[in-house]
Amino acid sequence: MKNLMLYFLVITINMTLAQNKPDYIIQQYPYLNKYDDIKSIDSTVNDKYFSNLTDDEVLTDNNTITKYWLNLGIGKCYFGPTLKFGISYEYNQNIFSIRYLKADEFRFSAGGYNFDEPPLKFYEIAVLYGYPYRTHNMTIGFLAGIGYLNGIERGTHIQSRLYESIEISQLSLPLEIYFKIEPLKYFSLGITGFGNINTKRSFSGAMIEITIGNF
Repeated sequence: MKNLMLYFLVITINMTLAQNKPDYIIQQYPYLNKYDDIKSIDSTVNDKYFSNLTDDEVLTDNNTITKYWLNLGIGKCYFGPTLKFGISYEYNQNIFSIRYLKADEFRFSAGGYNFDEPPLKFYEIAVLYGYPYRTHNMTIGFLAGIGYLNGIERGTHIQSRLYESIEISQLSLPLEIYFKIEPLKYFSLGITGFGNINTKRSFSGAMIEITIGNF
């Protein structure tokens, strides 16, 4: 930087003297008669600077992030076991995900008892959008979107243990938050919290999830 300032000062003096002073002054101070050499050095420095700037711009343009992965999860909502299968695509830290969720009410009787009330059963397919926050080998993601929910809801109590069976088929609001660690390049393990908001039977839960792909 000091050298550049010195070159700039010498160039300024040289140009001023060349315009306003006779040639004998330049002859008296020969070190000022180096304008061409200094101009060449200055041009080289400028070319190198702009070349680096161009490279930085190219790197900025090439920082497009494109990732994709598969999600497989198993867990539980408040009424029973839940399975998940998902496909996700990320473009410049914008996540677009499709998930399939299957939730069933857990029913168990040691004596082989027949339950008269219909078990809760839901199937969801949803499209979600979200944003990831990454640090080292860990990622936190938040997603929400729109989904279609189909399933069986337990309705009005009819008699004894007998309940009405109601089929649900409607749009819903799916939600998801996940935390995962990435011990390997193409594999991660995490915990996912999920939810589905609808007018019939909203539910939520958590699961263990593995991720395979380029992330």
